[in-house]
Amino acid sequence: MLVGLTHLSAAPLRASVSCAIDERQRSALEAVMADDTPSTSNIKFPDWQVAYQAALLEVDPQKLLERVKAAEAAIFLRQQALANISDGHAERQAIEDAMHALRFLQTEKLGYPDWKK
Repeated sequence: MLVGLTHLSAAPLRASVSCAIDERQRSALEAVMADDTPSTSNIKFPDWQVAYQAALLEVDPQKLLERVKAAEAAIFLRQQALANISDGHAERQAIEDAMHALRFLQTEKLGYPDWKK
């Protein structure tokens, strides 16, 4: 289930996410968050990026967990569909980048343990 997006400013999240990820991931995030108005016009992979963008832009801590779970579910379903497609390299890379950003939200914003430390 995808929830409608409202106009939110991504500036505070953009700053905190950018410092925790590498340059390639930052470029992917900046492409998704190019402006402060969420829309599907700049989304290449709407099957999962709408839910992902909603998680990135969520400022309410109460709703963030729900948004992250929805993004993960949408990504999982898309990965299953991609399993039978040979030419999905760009989308697979975008999914990998998105999963890194979602892990950051989970550890830094939701208090999940960071198993790499």
